[in-house]
Formats: sequence, structure tokens, C-alpha cells
Amino acid sequence: MNIKTILKSGIPAIITLGILVSCSGSNRDDAATREIISESGNSPDMGFLEEKNALRNSVMTVINDFNQKANDIKVNAYKTSTSLDEEVKKMLVKIEGQVITLEERMGELNRQSEETWPAYKKSLIQELDNIRSNIQVLAKTGTV
Repeated sequence: MNIKTILKSGIPAIITLGILVSCSGSNRDDAATREIISESGNSPDMGFLEEKNALRNSVMTVINDFNQKANDIKVNAYKTSTSLDEEVKKMLVKIEGQVITLEERMGELNRQSEETWPAYKKSLIQELDNIRSNIQVLAKTGTV
């Protein structure tokens, strides 16, 4: 996530990033999560929360995958003292724009209710699939 995206997304994105960073790599079980939720006085359906967390993890995986592929392509070009092909540059810019939009949409994740969840989830999954497909093309085109 870059600074420009954080500034565009505002506080919800910062809060989401804080939650993701604090939860990444940890092996907290669902019992601990349920305990935190019950202490806060909320008792939402855990299936709904589990779906949100799974989607959040998928989004982070796609973002990390893009960042890694883009970095690999740039490092490879640097090591071989070649410039990036124009097609590769265009794809990098295109996917970066998609990732920024995805990060912004992720800021909306916590505001989804059970009523709005199905439509939101469907559109976010479509975005994820589109970005994954573009990353695969980039990997082939950029010879990563």
C-alpha cells in the first residue's frame, strides 16, 4: 500500500491497514475473535465475519502477489540492464490502478451489512479475478 492510496482512502483505510497488520502472521483462533466480539457487545453471525475475513485475506494475497511480480520484473530488468517493454509498463500501470481501486474498496469491507454483503462480495470477487488474470498475463509478458 503506498502513501497516496492511504491519503486517498482516509481513516477507514488506515484502520483497516492497522487491523490487517496486527492480524497478519498471527494464529489467533476463532474463539479469541468471538471473545473480542462478545466483549464489545456485538454478536454478528460468525459465518458472515468468517466470509469477510476470507475475502480480506484474498484481497491481501492478490495485492501482495502483484507487488511481488512487479518488483521481480523491475529487478530482472535492472539486473539485465534492459528497459521495460512498453507493453509491460502499460500493464504495470493498469494493474497498479486496479490494485489502488481494490485497496479503496477494501476500506468499504467493514461497512458491509449482511444485506449489502452478497452484492459487495460478488463485485469484489469479480475484481479479484480480473486482477489475478492480469497478473498472470503480466508474469508471462514480463518473463517473471
